[in-house]
Amino acid sequence: MAVKNAVEFAAQQAQAAERNRTQEIRRASEARQKQKVGGTSQPAVPGENDNGDTLQEEGVQYEVSDRTNAGAAWYQEYLRKEQREKLGLDEEEEDEKEEKEEKDPAREKMEEAERILESLKRMLDRMREQQKKQREQKKNKKGKLSYNYRRVSNSIGAAKTTTQAANALSSASANLSMVRRQAASGKYEDREIQVALQHAYKMVRVARKKVNNIKSEAQQAKRNQAKETVKKQKNSVVHSIPSRQKVEKELQQLQQELRSREKMKKNRNRRQEDMDLMDADMEYLRRRIGVLQNHGLKLSTEAQQVVDEMVAAAMGLVSVDMQSEAASAAEGGEAAAAPAETGGAEAAVAGGFDATI
Repeated sequence: MAVKNAVEFAAQQAQAAERNRTQEIRRASEARQKQKVGGTSQPAVPGENDNGDTLQEEGVQYEVSDRTNAGAAWYQEYLRKEQREKLGLDEEEEDEKEEKEEKDPAREKMEEAERILESLKRMLDRMREQQKKQREQKKNKKGKLSYNYRRVSNSIGAAKTTTQAANALSSASANLSMVRRQAASGKYEDREIQVALQHAYKMVRVARKKVNNIKSEAQQAKRNQAKETVKKQKNSVVHSIPSRQKVEKELQQLQQELRSREKMKKNRNRRQEDMDLMDADMEYLRRRIGVLQNHGLKLSTEAQQVVDEMVAAAMGLVSVDMQSEAASAAEGGEAAAAPAETGGAEAAVAGGFDATI
């Protein structure tokens, strides 16, 4: 910027000198013309006297040279000033560098401590943010559902009377209500809730079915007893011995037939009820294992426990079948007639479950 200003100033000075020179030449030319008009024989040369010296010309040259020298001197002074200023800035920068190099060690330690403090503050902010996220995740994390599927199933399977079956139904209904409340709370995982709800619904259905079956069996027993009573009353009015013996034999056959049918019906009902319970338990275990596998567990302690429960349930099924076969063998012909009356579904059970009442 400074060089540009200096060049402009020098150009202005040169233009001014050129204008002055042009004016001097014009005045000299006018003077010669006047001499010619006046009849003088000497030439009117600009800047010459009688001896032919170029005084005026030299004066013009001296004026131009003086202006040029003044501009050059100013420009040189300007450059020297600019150089001094530049040197002064360089000296200031060098002084600053020296001051930085000669800093107090205590000050440097203080600055380093401040930097460390700022770094620790940023780290603390990040840790607080991370803790906040962890608290939010923990708050939104679903809890583990505690559901004992065997408690209700065992109570239903062990019911042998109408009262016991009604109590088992009440227990199953209360269990279903509890699972529904847990589902409405939103604190547990959806899949676990669905598995437990499905099992609880099945338990209520099987318990209600068992209550109805036991009631029906009790009513059938009363009807059979009424038939036996009527037959006994008819036998009491027979006076001849042969007729009495014949009636008593018919009464025994009737009693045996009614009891056989009654027992077969009970066996059929118990087998179907136990099969429904076992099917519900096995389905619950299967779906529970699926939930654990979806969580990425590879036969951990909990998954292994569920698998063990499934194996135990299967072994219990085989054990019940063996007991039922032994009971059927002891009963003889009565048990052999059961599949023919109950149909293909009961025959496929191959003896069924423990049907004692």
